[in-house]
Amino acid sequence: VLIIHANASMYGTPIRNINGSLDKFFKELQLNESVKNNAEVSVISITDKTTLLQDWKTVNDEPFMLTNIYAEGGADLTDAFSMAIKLIDERIEKHASENTTCHKPAIILISDCFSISDSNVEAEVTTRIADDKFDLFLLLVDNDTAPAFCCEKNAYTLDSTSPYDFSGFFRLMEAMILNTVATPVGIIINHSNLIDDVWENIPVKKIESFLI
Repeated sequence: VLIIHANASMYGTPIRNINGSLDKFFKELQLNESVKNNAEVSVISITDKTTLLQDWKTVNDEPFMLTNIYAEGGADLTDAFSMAIKLIDERIEKHASENTTCHKPAIILISDCFSISDSNVEAEVTTRIADDKFDLFLLLVDNDTAPAFCCEKNAYTLDSTSPYDFSGFFRLMEAMILNTVATPVGIIINHSNLIDDVWENIPVKKIESFLI
């Protein structure tokens, strides 16, 4: 599940660059035979409200989401995480009903702030991450402090020398998706070596400050 927190402060260059990088990201995934038929993606945007832009589809399905995301409003992450958890649960149930297996889900979040106003939703997210029910990959914009429940290796911020350059983060996500699809279901996926291999070539840095 990809969540884009497109509030008003992301207006202009940030959201324009996100749209460009996102379009290239999906096009690159469509070039890989294994990924385009197996990687299932849904997209949520947060503006003045939370919107499901793209329900679950493989990136090979047509028409896949090509709509630009516009920055406006200032809703927090509560409804988006609730929606993402519901989407994940429904997808797992669907695979179970069809007697098919799937990899551990992931939520990819791009935001310039991290605010969940409902403590029950925050507790649910914290518990599921702790129980290894899904991965959370977080990219913060103009912010380098992440919530405590974010795993350090999965929390990033843009490098100040390359402001609003999201291409590297999406290259990292693309590499992780390729690694996941290539790994048999049920095998623990280790992205550490993969991250080390591409790290020096991407304009993002790991977050080292976490709210307690």
